Amino acid sequence: MNTTLTKCVLLFTALPLGVAAAQAQLLTKVTVLQNGASQSFTMYDSGKMYFSGNTSLVIDTIGNGNTVVADLKKVDKILFSTFESSSSGCVSVLNDASAMAVIPAVATEQISVVGVSGSFTYQIVDFSGRILLQGIAVADEAIGISSLPKGVFLIRINGSILKFSKL
Repeated sequence: MNTTLTKCVLLFTALPLGVAAAQAQLLTKVTVLQNGASQSFTMYDSGKMYFSGNTSLVIDTIGNGNTVVADLKKVDKILFSTFESSSSGCVSVLNDASAMAVIPAVATEQISVVGVSGSFTYQIVDFSGRILLQGIAVADEAIGISSLPKGVFLIRINGSILKFSKL
């Protein structure tokens, strides 16, 4: 689901020499949902996010070593929104996937992704980052997971990562 939302409009006219125009910076907002609460982080180009072992998600927003660690057992969703921010304060949201969800969250044979439209690519990965299944699916169509072993998995869709369990 790619949407564009512009929260302000800039009109540029001829600027005198020496006057700087507003410069835009592409940023990513990462929202971690865990146990019904959410925490958001603005990721800069120098920032990084990675899995530590099979138990933790580590977020370093500017790449300076000051990290936030989330327990993967408690994480329900990880959402990514891309936006452009300028020095004038204008913000344009380029991609917001906050309405996506995997149903059922605990499954045995198949899952569906709600909150997407049309077709989308997906990857199902384990906590070590190994891709177990991948393909193209259509909104409201089931994705077969019967070949997966029992456990907790992540599914990557359109820049978002959702968690589900297989019994």
